Amino acid sequence: MKNKLIIVIVCILLGVKSKAQEKTFEQEVKEIAVSLQNNTIKEKERLKIRVDSLNVLVEKELMTEEKAQKLKEQFAQESAERMEINANTLNGNLTNLVQNQVREAVASGDLLTEKDTITGAYFQFYLGSTPLGKRSTYNFNKGKRNLGERRTTSSIFFTYGMSNLETNGAFANSEIRYIPSNFVQFGLFVKTRLLKENNAYYLRYGLGGEFNSLKPTDHRYFEVQNGQTVLADHEKNLGKSRLYISSFHLPLYFEYDWSKPIVNEDTGRVFYRSEKTWRAGIGGYVNFAPLIMQVYHYSEDGKDYRVEQKNDLGIAKTRFGLGSYIGYRSLALHFQYELTSMFKHNDVKQNMWSLGIRLDL
Repeated sequence: MKNKLIIVIVCILLGVKSKAQEKTFEQEVKEIAVSLQNNTIKEKERLKIRVDSLNVLVEKELMTEEKAQKLKEQFAQESAERMEINANTLNGNLTNLVQNQVREAVASGDLLTEKDTITGAYFQFYLGSTPLGKRSTYNFNKGKRNLGERRTTSSIFFTYGMSNLETNGAFANSEIRYIPSNFVQFGLFVKTRLLKENNAYYLRYGLGGEFNSLKPTDHRYFEVQNGQTVLADHEKNLGKSRLYISSFHLPLYFEYDWSKPIVNEDTGRVFYRSEKTWRAGIGGYVNFAPLIMQVYHYSEDGKDYRVEQKNDLGIAKTRFGLGSYIGYRSLALHFQYELTSMFKHNDVKQNMWSLGIRLDL
């Protein structure tokens, strides 16, 4: 049934562009979609009530679990059959509606262009995109027509790499180990093309989470001494030690994209699609509301111990910084540097920096 529905939706995209007719057609399609949705919700609620009633009878020992299970399966099957019948009926109505619309389109010759949309979020779901998502490329007329991309699109990003602390302007000889200190980001990016008829300039922004794991050298741990956060030796001779910092991440970047516009050979119409070649970005970010935990391990009397300490260690609650990246298609080399000192009470200034590979999906 899904395949049939997808075919029907594609047919809808070939409907008439007439304003008055489009409004009526869209209303009728939405009514069918709402009817299907309401019927599904109603059937699920009905099934839930019947199942809950059987559970009550079982709890009160008025019915065996075996009999209740058989009735649940029977009720579920009946509910599924009713939803299937209703869906087939509505699908038939939708097919007739589309066929009538296509006949009018063929008769009038007033077909929709690639840029036109009809149904919004209803059919974007079936076409595999979201209201803010990138529009997929469909090759009608033997691949000669290419759909463009919306000015505002969304994507999921994931970054993995390493973090460390720059101390008084020095990146080398850090007291934090380089490779074992991890850096992870994930979240949602929204990207807007700044100029209507230019494919180069974008504003990228969003919301996500950032996870930093700092591993001190010589298995030391962070400790507050006289108001200063320092690395100190533990009396237990630690085997492992890590500082975990989890924060909300709010990025904002200006991006330049070298992707070329697409020109329709038949109509001369121009379409814009990004991330088809090299791109670069520069901007800033804010990390806030951190969750901080220090974990270390030690052995004593032949037993291994793991200690978790939840202490803010004087770490700033809100930290902001600068970032940049350069990438090809969906992959990018990402670097960021916090302008806010990590430990707000320390005399020695230490700033977090991170380097990783980012994937935009």
